[in-house]
Amino acid sequence: MLKTFGIGLGFVIIGLLFSVILGDWNAAATISGVTAAICLGFSAVFSGALNSGDRNRANLATETDDNRKIRIGWSFKLFLVGIPNLIAVIIYLTKF
Repeated sequence: MLKTFGIGLGFVIIGLLFSVILGDWNAAATISGVTAAICLGFSAVFSGALNSGDRNRANLATETDDNRKIRIGWSFKLFLVGIPNLIAVIIYLTKF
């Protein structure tokens, strides 16, 4: 869990490094924003939050417990990578 959060912080640091090299703080916001959007979007897809009730019921009926645990695990990991990037974007946009 802490490892995936660290990966998210790594993306934030990479965005900061690129923005220092380019001399543009918008680059850091863009990199972190795109990373957050992609990770949180895939997290929502993998969790099944974007499915209808009928589709969720069908998935639960046909999906094995192991596959469900793997899918939810990936969803949680992507969420943990996306959260530091989302926080960084909010900080970038309010400070600069």
